[in-house]
Amino acid sequence: MTDADAPESARIAMRRWRLGHHAFHLQLVVMNTLLTRADQACAEGRWADLTSDLVRLRTLYNGATATMALAAAFDSDMYNQVVRPSMEPPFLAPGFSAAFGREHTIMLRRIERLHHRIRAGSSTKEGRPDQVLRAHRELQRAQARNRREHVLICRRFVQDGKSLLRESEATH
Repeated sequence: MTDADAPESARIAMRRWRLGHHAFHLQLVVMNTLLTRADQACAEGRWADLTSDLVRLRTLYNGATATMALAAAFDSDMYNQVVRPSMEPPFLAPGFSAAFGREHTIMLRRIERLHHRIRAGSSTKEGRPDQVLRAHRELQRAQARNRREHVLICRRFVQDGKSLLRESEATH
């Protein structure tokens, strides 16, 4: 990369990173709404509604995975030179992690509750209809794919494996 194209590369990297994270935030808000609806549908035995919500959640997870790939579609040098420093002091508190975001925390709590509710009902005498169990498995696969892709992006950008959070914990 030459000095002449570095500024444009930096702008593209920051734009993708920010837009991707803004889009993911919106996806989280919708996920949380659907998780609340799905949990209620499960509790009330509204299997068609639950199946529909599980399919929508799977679609959102797949969309979040694609959004993440787009957000990270730039050279790792730009991450280390431009993006990562934008998430460190003085711009953000030491140990910044999106995992502490309110919507992300809510999503994790709600999806775990829903998984538990679906699994618990699957072992009862009446069980859950096959369509619910199938949609639930597909949602779990989409979640697993999302986590795998996130790990791969982290490895590509942070070769030593230390997130900002881990780095901060090691120094304090």
